[in-house]
Amino acid sequence: MAAYIVTGLQGREHVTSEDEGAFNAGIVGTGRYVMKTAEKFAAEIVSNNIVRIKSGDLVNQGRHIRTEVNDYDDMTIENGTQSLKRNDLIVMRYKKDTSTNIELESAELVVIKGTAGATATDPTYTSGDILAGATQDDFPLYRVSLNGLNIEKVTPLFSTVPNLNELNTKIAKMDDGNYRHIKVVTVTVSNPLTDLGAAYAPLRYYKMFEVDWDSFLPTGKKAKEVIFSHVTISGYNGEYATCTPYLKNGETAAQQQLPTQWALWCSKNAYCYPTFFILY
Repeated sequence: MAAYIVTGLQGREHVTSEDEGAFNAGIVGTGRYVMKTAEKFAAEIVSNNIVRIKSGDLVNQGRHIRTEVNDYDDMTIENGTQSLKRNDLIVMRYKKDTSTNIELESAELVVIKGTAGATATDPTYTSGDILAGATQDDFPLYRVSLNGLNIEKVTPLFSTVPNLNELNTKIAKMDDGNYRHIKVVTVTVSNPLTDLGAAYAPLRYYKMFEVDWDSFLPTGKKAKEVIFSHVTISGYNGEYATCTPYLKNGETAAQQQLPTQWALWCSKNAYCYPTFFILY
């Protein structure tokens, strides 16, 4: 049997962890992510031998793993070595037991001890493709850096994934800002530029220019905001150039977001090509 229904009545127990894992991976992503719930697996150094990992939820290649609110795991860090450095990793280890037909799956926090030396390097860990049936995968959450006998710092190694509410908020802000598209445009500012004298070096050359932003857009579209990016100077490398908007007193915030007059400043009297992002 190839295709089959997962969320449908079949008259038997048929929904597997592989089904749910594939579904989660399709929504959240196929990587490893900490979700923005509870304490997001925050780490606390309790002593030079204990790092406490607090509550949170994560999704590892579709598998949802969690530590409940108000619960935690105390991870034992073996003693460091005087005058040497060491990196340990705290990982969330996924395992599948294939020794039986049931193929039980489990997850637990594990410390992978590194090797002490003059410089510290991370120990190796297992990276498996759970969606393809891997029996083990380690999701690195923290690097524990030891300097001599002391834990020097605990560094997070994970990324968080935004929830649907955050994504909806960002989309709403884009809608409220009345722009959904970005166009990159480059304009030409020809020489000669005005020489302001050595006192203005390195940006001693200057020229005003004006741009009709709507002319770069599809018919009927209006520019809402413009952002300066960079300037390319014709025939020169290692020179300096920038652009500043020419704003007038009394202009509204909307007008200041879309200045049409600009000043070019350059270290050479040359053709210049400023690039802008037009938001519309």
